[in-house]
Formats: sequence, structure tokens, C-alpha cells
Amino acid sequence: MERDTEQISIRGIIVPVDWDPAGNVIKAAIFTGDEDEYFIEINKESQQLFYLLRQEVEVRGVMREEAGSKIISVENFRETKPDRGRMVSGSMNINRKGGNENGGSS
Repeated sequence: MERDTEQISIRGIIVPVDWDPAGNVIKAAIFTGDEDEYFIEINKESQQLFYLLRQEVEVRGVMREEAGSKIISVENFRETKPDRGRMVSGSMNINRKGGNENGGSS
């Protein structure tokens, strides 16, 4: 059976999705800003992503779908800086000290 594949570049946060009995992460996924989830296929390049759990990265690789899940085979990646000033709770931006731009606190 032939699978359709597509070369893609995505940006998102690496999150753990499965652990072994000792609590070590054995599977991870990338959650993108548009709420897509890409499970990371384990290969030599992708193993380095496990050191960047909960960090934002940009990943290039080949994506395929299996049983309704998106899987990415990582070819290369780079750590990115999170976008600052993202919209939170409608039109209110929250700063790092817990206050909002209007001088109040949340």
C-alpha cells in the first residue's frame, strides 16, 4: 500500500505524549499555533528534539497520515523564540509580570 507524503515546514511546541514505566518520554508531538498535532517519528535527527520538550521549534520534514494521525519524519529543525504579545483572552495582552497592558492584573 502506497502512502502519500508531503514535504512540510511547521512551527510549534514539542510536547510529550507517551512515557515508559520509569517516567521517561518515549513519544512526542508538535502542537502548532493552528492546533494541528504532528507526532514525531523517531529517527537520528528527531531524537535531539527530546531535549527541547515544551520549547518552540521550526521543523522541516516529510509528513504522512496513518490512521487519521499526522506523522512527521524530521529532516532538520531549529529552536525558535516564542512570539511575544500573543493575544490572550480576547484583546488583552498579558505581560510576564502578570499584569495587562491596561495596568491591571490578572
